[in-house]
Amino acid sequence: MKATYDEGKKVNYDIVVGYNFITYIMAWKLSQKLNNPCAARYHDVWISEWRKNIGIFGLF
Repeated sequence: MKATYDEGKKVNYDIVVGYNFITYIMAWKLSQKLNNPCAARYHDVWISEWRKNIGIFGLF
């Protein structure tokens, strides 16, 4: 993950987007460093499974 963060710092983005739960934290940290907005996209269709396994936080 550090390599991703280091590469991301080299580019000037308008917005930083995390596309799954693995990339959300890295996208947020990079957006803070670049002082840019951050968005989280959720393309998963297993909402009921996430909610069952992690509780209400599975929806977020």
